[in-house]
Amino acid sequence: MMKKLFTLYLIICYICVVTSSAQVGEWTWLHGSATSNQAGNFGTKGVPSASNEPPSLYEPCEWTDLNGNFWMYGGIDENSFTHNDLWEYNPITNMWTWMSGTNTPGDSGNYGVQGVPSASNRPPCRAWGVASFVDLNGNLWMFGGSEGTWQGFNDLWMYDISSNIWTWMKGTNTPADSGHWGTKGVPNITNIPYARIETDASWTDNSGDFWLFGGGGMGTNDLWRYNIATNTWTWMKGSNIRFQLAIYGIMGTEDSANTPSNRWVHCRWKDKSGNLWLFGGLLGSIMPTNELWRYNPTTNNWTWMNGSSSYENGVYGIKCVTSSTNTPGSRYESRAAWVDTTGNFWMFGGSITGNGDMMNDLWMYCVTSNQWTWESGDSTPNSTGHWGSLGVTSPLNIPSGRMGSVGWTDHKGHLYLFGGSSAPWPAMMNDLWEFAIDPNCGACNTVILPPVANFQSSDSNFCSSECINYTDLSTNATSWQWSFPGGTPSSSTIQNPQGICYDSAGTFDSRLIASNGTGTDTLTFTNHIKVFASPPTPVIRQHHDSLFCTTDPTYTSYQWYDSTTLIPGATDTFFVVTHGGNYNVAVANENGCKISVGITIANNVGINEFSANNFISLSPNPASTQLTIHTLFSSISRTAAVSIMNVLGQEVLRPTSLQWKGQDAAIDISKLMAGMYFLEMKTESAIDTKRFVKE
Repeated sequence: MMKKLFTLYLIICYICVVTSSAQVGEWTWLHGSATSNQAGNFGTKGVPSASNEPPSLYEPCEWTDLNGNFWMYGGIDENSFTHNDLWEYNPITNMWTWMSGTNTPGDSGNYGVQGVPSASNRPPCRAWGVASFVDLNGNLWMFGGSEGTWQGFNDLWMYDISSNIWTWMKGTNTPADSGHWGTKGVPNITNIPYARIETDASWTDNSGDFWLFGGGGMGTNDLWRYNIATNTWTWMKGSNIRFQLAIYGIMGTEDSANTPSNRWVHCRWKDKSGNLWLFGGLLGSIMPTNELWRYNPTTNNWTWMNGSSSYENGVYGIKCVTSSTNTPGSRYESRAAWVDTTGNFWMFGGSITGNGDMMNDLWMYCVTSNQWTWESGDSTPNSTGHWGSLGVTSPLNIPSGRMGSVGWTDHKGHLYLFGGSSAPWPAMMNDLWEFAIDPNCGACNTVILPPVANFQSSDSNFCSSECINYTDLSTNATSWQWSFPGGTPSSSTIQNPQGICYDSAGTFDSRLIASNGTGTDTLTFTNHIKVFASPPTPVIRQHHDSLFCTTDPTYTSYQWYDSTTLIPGATDTFFVVTHGGNYNVAVANENGCKISVGITIANNVGINEFSANNFISLSPNPASTQLTIHTLFSSISRTAAVSIMNVLGQEVLRPTSLQWKGQDAAIDISKLMAGMYFLEMKTESAIDTKRFVKE
């Protein structure tokens, strides 16, 4: 017991030292070796330990779970062998845990049965830009990559953290599959991206769908979305042919024709509005770029935001001084990228040439001002770095120049960097670094960008008298002027108008003028709102124990309710009640628009009196041409009067003479329309009414 308490005490002390040592604007070497090509220390599977270390790896797959723990899968070592070991790192305890997979490279894995989780399942060894996603339930997903032969895969895997089980969800278990694009913008269960590597742009949107862009070895510019609920891929944008050139358009201006060129091994971020951003990468096979692109999933449009369409050496300016002239040089394999707590983007290192010149510069991009700041590192390639002492921060510390590293962000907003390759290739690393952001290094919001109007509505096709909500998706806006022709209210100046009601059928535009101190931007969605007419309001009439709903040519369905409870099978124009209470009927038209009315029936009023005398019966029922009345007493035949009424209580037939035969009388009903009727017989002392159906 004392040994366990002492161990816990040491861990707590270690955590305190590590936590307190981080200084803003400085790097701290936390774990791993300062020497390349380490075999690591796996320890015991599932057991965290301060001595555990992943092997030296280049470009593994990475995630951050919902609890803030870091995860890493696969990667490639200095011998070009790929791995399938899964690791978890806890930034609070500063410990690694080997969670799944093997501790030997080259394992071919076990796919199991697609869609079926099993403890024996394990993905094959993978590296070279595996796409990664985290779903809304915290499960880890990955797509594609290579087993080390440069032949890509298109298999999609899910890892359930709680059960420590992998599931092969979609795609093939063989390399170089050609995929199936289907129709752009149309989801289909048969769609699947072609097998690829270096799909470094992958992210989860705010609805929980997965997105991936490009990759493929020599580069593509196709964009895909995956929906978990339907297990379906959709080809959203870009080409299904490699080596496509960019359409830049006007820098900073969104346009449906814009598209990045084919690229791979680039870096990516997701901003607070859910937009995807891309930086750099290789165009084709040899040319790095420093282009910055933004994709808006709401409009399905790209915007060229920054950077050059040709190779750039970069402009560093002065450290910690933000400037519109600053720009990182063209590069690729800068996968280590982060989003800080204020929504700004960060990027580390990468290679600036095809021969592997590697950087250790750290950059921040201010989204609001479209400006870069050089934060840390060197402006020349192949820096040897300075590790200092393990766990001790210092202004002298700096990772070496490298490419293919991965990164995470903790709950404090600190940046973490792992592995990759230093120069000369292959010098694979397994060191883990922490960087504490200095909020005074660089200044965002120094330039107010013009607003870009964008919005969505909660619905766009609905019935009259319904209300919808509008959501502002604009960027850089500080005021809003809405216009809702046909709606009530017809205008608004709040950011997210709620309860806009449309009482009349028709097709209407929606317009937003977004403004800030630099100007305005107007977005009009023409014929955005389509309002369908509701059916005419019906009327319920009671006749004895039956309720009748008026009919209309536009009604396509009827449904009766006992108060608010649906009555199964009660879908006719009438309903026979058995007890008092509140009854409602809902009618619908061909557009699915509904309207309902109600009626209150008092107990025993109009119900029991319907056949209180009960001295006649009718046959046949239903009848087609002739109806026979059977009476109990022959004496009533001399004084009886007969009347036939429709469901609205209107008399439609009064026989002037009855064809009596004993105690029965026959009536010709051949001229009546098909439907339900009531026959009423009156004598000097009683009245009886019976229902019948005319065929």
